[in-house]
Order: sequence, then C-alpha cells, then structure tokens
Amino acid sequence: MLKENNITFPDMKFAEEKMFFFDVFFHVNRVSTKVQPIQYVNRTDENSKSLTKTTDVIYIRYHNLKVIDFVKEKKSPVEKEKAAFKQL
Repeated sequence: MLKENNITFPDMKFAEEKMFFFDVFFHVNRVSTKVQPIQYVNRTDENSKSLTKTTDVIYIRYHNLKVIDFVKEKKSPVEKEKAAFKQL
C-alpha cells in the first residue's frame, strides 16, 4: 500500500509521524488500534535533550500547520477529515 501510493516518511524535524500517519490514513478503509502502549516518549524534566524541549515553539507550530494544510489538501470525505483533526 505504501509503495502503490508513493507514501514515504517526510523529511521534517517535527510532526513527521503525523504527516506519515495521515497519508496512510487517507489511503485505507479501516484503521485498528491497540490499548496497550507500544512506545513511550520521555518528555519529563530529566530529559533535557527532548526534541520537544529543544525546538522553538514557532518551529513546532509551523510544522503543525503544515500537517493541517496537508490534511486539507487531501480533500477527503468530511468524516475522515474530522477524524484526522481529532488527532492533532
């Protein structure tokens, strides 16, 4: 499915996983989720090198806006768009 739709991980420093997920989301009919965590992100004060802590807030917002624009450009059915925006 990734190859057929030319879906790749975008070259972004921030929010790249959102962009990738939404690109996949708009090409599938169904998504399943798990209750159990599969990844832990350390954003506590002890992790001073966290990307979230070392990246300028304007830069973060800029990339989040790129994701929003990407979702809007897909012109997907309203229900899929709403589901995507709930994840932001």
